[in-house]
Amino acid sequence: MPKTLSLKSRQTGSPIPPDPSDAFMATTTIGPRGQIVIPKELRDQLGLKPGSTIMCMRNKNGPVLLFPVEHMRAFLDRMEQQLLTVNKK
Repeated sequence: MPKTLSLKSRQTGSPIPPDPSDAFMATTTIGPRGQIVIPKELRDQLGLKPGSTIMCMRNKNGPVLLFPVEHMRAFLDRMEQQLLTVNKK
C-alpha cells in the first residue's frame, strides 16, 4: 500500500498520495573547497546554467534548501498577490 502525505484533498478530504514524478532525489559530495555539484538532471529541470544564483536556506534543525533565486522571486510575487486579496476581505 503506498504511503500518503498528511495533506488532504479539499474536494474529498481524502489523503493525497505522493506523486513520484514530482520528486527528485540524488546524493552529491562536498568537495575540498565546500562546493557541491547539482546533478545534471536537476539542473536541467530547474533551468540552471553556470552563473545561476541559488538561495540557500536552513531552519534551526531542518534540512538545507536550495532555491533558484528567480523561482523564489516568482513565488514571493504570487504570495504577495494572494496576501493582497486576503487583506481586501
